[in-house]
Amino acid sequence: MSDVEAFCAAVGASDGTVPVDLVGYSMGGATAFALAARHVNGSAPAASRLPVRRVALLAPALLVTQELYAMTLSVQRHGGVERCVYNYRTEAEAEEMLRLVGYAEPLCEKLAPVLAWGRRDQPPDLWWKMWRGLGGVQAFGEGEVDAAVDAKRAALASSGSVLAEAATPVLVVQGSAELVVDASVPREVRRAVGSACDVATLEGSATAVTRRT
Repeated sequence: MSDVEAFCAAVGASDGTVPVDLVGYSMGGATAFALAARHVNGSAPAASRLPVRRVALLAPALLVTQELYAMTLSVQRHGGVERCVYNYRTEAEAEEMLRLVGYAEPLCEKLAPVLAWGRRDQPPDLWWKMWRGLGGVQAFGEGEVDAAVDAKRAALASSGSVLAEAATPVLVVQGSAELVVDASVPREVRRAVGSACDVATLEGSATAVTRRT
């Protein structure tokens, strides 16, 4: 979140004069949700506090299933992070990942070079560190999958209650055939945020969401 806050400060978005709309997709959705709560409840430093007006979450990676936690812990135990499809480095690997999550073939070919370029100067374990941070995997071990999932659910509820109290509008958009983000996420966000939350379900995967919004 500190990188987002630094960017907002650099472009003058944190001077308090202009309302800020936060939009996030996938891991960015999880970041936007937590960031909104941090700034709405005053946890952020006053000098850099964002006047959050509303939040839009596109297939937000706010919850991870037991199966994905177990898989992540297995990778951590046995290694082989470089073989994970999300840890793409080349254009071919990026295309494979895009197909997996449901992008149409023409988009796979167009977007793969951009995604691969974005990873070009990043350390090989960048994705792995991001993923472990998102899931809180480093705080849990084998046999603690349920505890890890419960911790993420508690964090979601905590951020949601802050936004609910401030009546900050939250929109959650998710595909009906979402392949990565837990299907319970829109329901959990609505439960946490209450009447300030709207949910839109679009036909297809999460990438249908990004193509239409």
